[in-house]
Amino acid sequence: MLRKLLLASAMPIMFTLAAGAANAQAAGPAKAALAAASPSADATLGEVVVTARKREERLNDVPIAASVATGVDLQLRGTPMDTQAVLSGIAGLNFNASTALSEFTIRGSGPALSSTGGEAGVGLYRNGMFAEGGLFFAHNFNRVDFFDIQQVEVLRGTQGALYGRDAVGGSVNILSARPTFSNSGYVNIDYGATVQKGDVQVVVNQQLSEHLAVRVGGNYIDQSKGFLKDATSGKYFDEEHGGIGRGQLRYQNGDLDLNLLAERQEDRAPSNSQRVVDPPGTLGFASGYSNPQFVRYVSNPPLNLINETNIIFNGSYKFPIGTLSVNSSYRDQYNRATNDADLFTPASLAIATAIPGNTGVGATGPLDTNVNLFVR
Repeated sequence: MLRKLLLASAMPIMFTLAAGAANAQAAGPAKAALAAASPSADATLGEVVVTARKREERLNDVPIAASVATGVDLQLRGTPMDTQAVLSGIAGLNFNASTALSEFTIRGSGPALSSTGGEAGVGLYRNGMFAEGGLFFAHNFNRVDFFDIQQVEVLRGTQGALYGRDAVGGSVNILSARPTFSNSGYVNIDYGATVQKGDVQVVVNQQLSEHLAVRVGGNYIDQSKGFLKDATSGKYFDEEHGGIGRGQLRYQNGDLDLNLLAERQEDRAPSNSQRVVDPPGTLGFASGYSNPQFVRYVSNPPLNLINETNIIFNGSYKFPIGTLSVNSSYRDQYNRATNDADLFTPASLAIATAIPGNTGVGATGPLDTNVNLFVR
């Protein structure tokens, strides 16, 4: 399968009136699911600052059921880089990690029909802007979205007024860490001996002047083994090789705050393949046949390329009566995957048909001629 997605989006200019008094209705304070994020200048230590209503507010002041996972907490958990690991433990949020039909549900609200490219029930956002496109353009994030996170905000309940039609059940918003006006950085190194996995993350933050700061980072991953092996090529379906590069430039002068982010991901990501389990009586396999549990026989080596380029601009200016915000993003994704749909090779088919009663002839004709039922 060879497809390309080009998504250029510009969020509407937003003008938010400043809150002059406390909310009249007491919706009950929302609680953070995990550790507190870095507070803003006017927040006290230990308070969580969110952008649930398109502006920075203390979580306790937002009349929305919300949970927050901060970047500090994620680092303490080993800096996970996939959706399942990052969002684990968020109350009310469930994620189905199916390869092409990934979907989110919040409090049971989700898509009415599971289908590739179908309408979503939970909106996915990156720095406040729509972000779509996992494997096969499923409803999911990509690895680059989880690199160097400031925090993840999960809003429960209908969010259509501010986030659009795909947020009827709630929304998940990933905020990338912006440049700060200090000199800092970190290095994370992870190694797994079982699958020979090396994962290195490096981030450097540098103040260039009183009003200008930069933040650059990179992530390199190399995993040469896995748990699901292709017997033909000797490769593993769940091995991974790739990297991420990101650069940000921030200008802040009084009430004006501008941030430009550019990043690139090139990843030979893990893929998957179904196991052949034909019980006795199956057409073409009257005596039954099944593959070993962790071995697959396919005519082509496993391949799943996800290359992505993102450019994100966030700007704001604070007026006495409110804040003017301008947000725009460009998202370009290239996804290429191969899949042997009949899950047989001539060699494995010969093994299966050597069993008395198995012919290997199904409703579509003889299986596997190295071309038949092959999708690319």
